[in-house]
Amino acid sequence: MDVDKLCENFEIINFTNTYINRCKKFKDYNSLDEYVKDIIICLMDIFPYYDLEMSKEDVKVEIKDIEHSFNVEIPAYDYAIDLGYGCG
Repeated sequence: MDVDKLCENFEIINFTNTYINRCKKFKDYNSLDEYVKDIIICLMDIFPYYDLEMSKEDVKVEIKDIEHSFNVEIPAYDYAIDLGYGCG
């Protein structure tokens, strides 16, 4: 997965609480890419020190674990919390 390409047109906006709350349950994702985007969004929302570049770099390092988490349907929000505390 090319995380940089995935985030090329990524708009940094303030996501609503509703959007973030939906990430607390595993969504019916169409692809791993959508899941990765939600993890990045959650990282930047939960941890104020995470910016897009830091989020992308941590996701690149953990991509195999992210793929596993996607397959066992761990919510993106939960994964982001674990990643942020572990790598932040």
